[in-house]
Amino acid sequence: MIRLSIKSSSKRLHFTTLRRTSLLLFPFLFALNSHAARQKVGGLTEILAAVEIQKATKEVAQDLKVVNDSKASAEEKKAAGQRIEEKNALTTGLTGEFPKSPLVHERAGEHWLVQGNLDKAAESSERAISLADPEKSPRDAKLASKAWTVKGLVSFQKHDYEASFKAGEEALRLDPKNPAAFELKMFSRSALDLRGMDKLVAERTKRIMALGDPGVPHTPGEWNDRQSSNPTESGKLVLKVIESREKGDLGAQLQFA
Repeated sequence: MIRLSIKSSSKRLHFTTLRRTSLLLFPFLFALNSHAARQKVGGLTEILAAVEIQKATKEVAQDLKVVNDSKASAEEKKAAGQRIEEKNALTTGLTGEFPKSPLVHERAGEHWLVQGNLDKAAESSERAISLADPEKSPRDAKLASKAWTVKGLVSFQKHDYEASFKAGEEALRLDPKNPAAFELKMFSRSALDLRGMDKLVAERTKRIMALGDPGVPHTPGEWNDRQSSNPTESGKLVLKVIESREKGDLGAQLQFA
């Protein structure tokens, strides 16, 4: 009886202590779980926002085809224009709602680039680059790579091929498997080579004309207009360079140069 009463008393004491401890820890545990839940919901909401922008971008691309379609009626073009404005307002609102999300801003950069709004595309991509932390997060590295690609495409459309080439290099450094970055770097390199070739052709043409060579044409059309029956060798060379340049045959240009 004595042993039983002692055991019963120790059990009651243990239960009472455990209950009191649980009551003390409950607010802390509840707050901890709520914080984790908020983080999870916040991340999920951020992803949903990015998905909405990506969806809006695809719809805008379709509506732009309607706006630029000569066969579309005025009503169809007006409706497409209104839908584009609505999607733009949606994108602007979501980027304002998630000002510190590199994912949302990267998607916004793609959205503005599709429409040819280069200033907003550059602004969104630069914002995404500044917010991403590629050194700590592989996800951020890929996001930054895409943002650098968008930034490079903006520079490419502005004919700043040196900047677009550097942006392509940085995008590939962050994500070597980014195919868009590889194409950006390749086309930028080609554009720089062609620009250099244009300067070379202009300099050589000027030099030959300074020597009084009558067989030098400026364009293939001018060559036909002259109907030269006995062109000089230097004239033939420049004509070949001009023709290969217009055809985009970079290898031929380098060969003739």
